Amino acid sequence: MSQTASRKDGEKQGTKNIPQLDELCNKSRRTATLNPTRFSRNQENHELQNLKDHIADYSRRVKFLEANNSKLTQKLHFSDEVRTRKVSEVMASCKSEFDKTRNELEREVEQKNRLELENRRHIFKIKQLNTKLDQISKELEETKSFEARYREITVKYGEALMNNKNLKDAIMQLKQHKISKK
Repeated sequence: MSQTASRKDGEKQGTKNIPQLDELCNKSRRTATLNPTRFSRNQENHELQNLKDHIADYSRRVKFLEANNSKLTQKLHFSDEVRTRKVSEVMASCKSEFDKTRNELEREVEQKNRLELENRRHIFKIKQLNTKLDQISKELEETKSFEARYREITVKYGEALMNNKNLKDAIMQLKQHKISKK
């Protein structure tokens, strides 16, 4: 209830509390004829009526405020429920995104570790192959001298074969010559 409504109630009560001119005249005539006890009893009744009116106004005001309080409490509970639900939805969404991102990151880390391991294996193989290549290169250098020596020996062998053939031919000719001389 607003202040204007309470003012209106106060004005209504004020009009009840302020006796009209006719009432004043009637009361003054009556009071003159009434004894003091009756007068004080009437005054007490009038004050009691005013108090009852005030209590009734306060009671209506309390009921009105209780109703408003109940509505506001319901609205508060509803907004709390909505806020809690939305926060829960956002939290669930964030948790879902977080889990998804974490899983992707774990996969990427596993992939990286696997590739690093493969890279180390390849580097090790390359080092082994380079070592073998160096050994083979040394052996090749060593074989070049042997190859030259082999060619030299092969040439001498060829010459020796030729000489041997020539000698055999010469021996054959001598044998034929000796046979023919005999």
